[in-house]
Amino acid sequence: MKDNWLQQLLRFARTHGIFARVTVLKSEGSAPREVGAWMLVGVSDQIGTIGGGALELDATRLARKLFENRVASPDTWMREVKDYPLGPSLGQCCGGFVKLLFEVFTADEVNELVAFHDLDGTEEFLVYRRVENGEPLQFAGNRKEFHTWPFQISKSMREMLSGQRLRKAHFHNETGGEFGWFVEPVEVRNIALYLYGAGHVGQAVARVLQDLEFRVKWLDFSMDRFPARDTIPGNAEIIETDQPHVVGQNAEIGAFHVVMTYSHSVDLAICHALLQKNQFGFLGLIGSKTKRQRFVKRLLEMNIDQKAIERLVCPIGANVTTGKQPNHIAIAIAAQLVEEMELRENEVANSMGNVNR
Repeated sequence: MKDNWLQQLLRFARTHGIFARVTVLKSEGSAPREVGAWMLVGVSDQIGTIGGGALELDATRLARKLFENRVASPDTWMREVKDYPLGPSLGQCCGGFVKLLFEVFTADEVNELVAFHDLDGTEEFLVYRRVENGEPLQFAGNRKEFHTWPFQISKSMREMLSGQRLRKAHFHNETGGEFGWFVEPVEVRNIALYLYGAGHVGQAVARVLQDLEFRVKWLDFSMDRFPARDTIPGNAEIIETDQPHVVGQNAEIGAFHVVMTYSHSVDLAICHALLQKNQFGFLGLIGSKTKRQRFVKRLLEMNIDQKAIERLVCPIGANVTTGKQPNHIAIAIAAQLVEEMELRENEVANSMGNVNR
């Protein structure tokens, strides 16, 4: 699996004597990245991105300036917050507003982090701190723990730990001043995606999905149909099964499913199983409009509800490209999946906002 941000930070620390993590605290209007986007800046290199050429260039310059201040200071956990009205400050025509958090790390901060926290198995934890100098990173994994946080930040953390709120990076500032609390999950709970079929298009889809926010379970009848093991994307788990429809039917509620096996009868069995239960987040089927018509007819004959059948997306990716090459199809499918994922996240966020008001 792809390393989470904490694992990447610790790996970066092993090869850099001093570096900074730059994180988006606020993002409004036509800003290049979302809250929680980050980059690690070393003396001569960096990983990650906060987006926007001019923004990233200025942030990198400031991060490296902070190195000099940290070297001359014995204080640990050096931080700085900077506001960027992108039009006035950087001349970016897209406008928007970004607030960035700069955190400097040396061996002192990294050793303190490792010494005070058991970092094994922290994937389910939230990381929190006040965005001011001197406050170490802290971890929270139990929603019943007592903390002396302000009510609103305590409430949002408890809700994230209990599953009542999306586990997303969040900056909370009661006073409206510069400082506040910043909370982010160690591991973002990516959407489970079941990919049925390891043919040419299936392999292209798996490759395109490897850097996107999905945990891929990749199914086929034989291990021989999958590519070489060292080429399997890090976010994919391969599953050999002669009953892919059963695996799909037992998938997590809200999971995404992309069906593209070598057999129309197998595709139909998978779609039937998923539509019968009707607890998926998205169901896409590769094929033509004619294939969809035939599947709809068969599914109705199999007593699947019409409203459930209307949720079946076929042809998948058709609104993006008409290209027939596997890579073109894969890009179109990935674009549609990302759109569906964003729609789902917005729906969940809106429903939680209604409940929490």
